[in-house]
Amino acid sequence: MAQATFADGSIPEVIEVVRVATILFAGGQGTAARFLGNMVKLLAEHPQLQELLRADRERIPNFVEETLRLFSQ
Repeated sequence: MAQATFADGSIPEVIEVVRVATILFAGGQGTAARFLGNMVKLLAEHPQLQELLRADRERIPNFVEETLRLFSQ
């Protein structure tokens, strides 16, 4: 964003870049919080899943990816 230009090659005002950054930051916060909440809820409702992930930590990345896919709709 620091090097962004418009299609005509002009440079946006700093305040315009700050506004876009603020919107992106705010949007990301809500999405991440919602995702983490859903993931914790899923683990809380399925103790056997907790046990599986604790027993084999290499499954955690796939669990995170699948949870994101499941709750991204």
